[in-house]
Amino acid sequence: MGTIHFFLNGKGGVGTSFTASLLTQHYIARNKKVLCVSTEPGGGTLSRYQVFHTKWFDIYCDDPADPKSIDSLFNMILRTDDETEVIVDCGSRSYLCICEALKEKGFLDEARSFGKRTLLHSIIVGGASEAEALNSYRSLMDNFPDSHVMIWLNGYFGEILIDEQNFESTRFYSHYEDRIDGLIPLGPERGDLMAHDINRMLCDYFTFQEAITTSDYYILTKSRLNMFWRDLNAKLDAVNL
Repeated sequence: MGTIHFFLNGKGGVGTSFTASLLTQHYIARNKKVLCVSTEPGGGTLSRYQVFHTKWFDIYCDDPADPKSIDSLFNMILRTDDETEVIVDCGSRSYLCICEALKEKGFLDEARSFGKRTLLHSIIVGGASEAEALNSYRSLMDNFPDSHVMIWLNGYFGEILIDEQNFESTRFYSHYEDRIDGLIPLGPERGDLMAHDINRMLCDYFTFQEAITTSDYYILTKSRLNMFWRDLNAKLDAVNL
């Protein structure tokens, strides 16, 4: 059965769209049906990937009859077949509005009544934005106490250490452990070259498949990206995504 995935983070620039694109590519590579949605103003990052065929919705639209409204988005999601993986990218600029809509309109409960599985995704980062990302994560967990959450540990901005401890050794993990479906670590495991390759691929708005097969990249660049892609898919399979 497919799942409705909401990528939610109140802190911008931590990799919300990046992680949403990774999961989208993971499902496409496995020949699954995917519905990709962005609620970011102007279509957001996901709309720049042609292969995703991203649909954009204006969550600030007050007219429920408008085909771009939040009501239309929820209606479209509920009408998808049970095998479709739905990826909804809710960046920082739409975070509060989408969270309010999910709570006030009772969409998550409605989705469950339709037999749909829902999963929230939160991104934790190291570096200067760590505290804000943790606050956003904690707010998400507290505001949606009946929801399960997947945690992405994005180490590209610095090592994630909270009071000198790894995330899973802290109260931020133990307090919500029964609702955390898994931890997905991301980081420059192979040093600065890998980080540079990933950044270039993102700037070019290439999927991994496009980056690995393009003639624009050096062979060693494509080899490193292919290793990252294989490792990432193994991590996603390990948490049953």
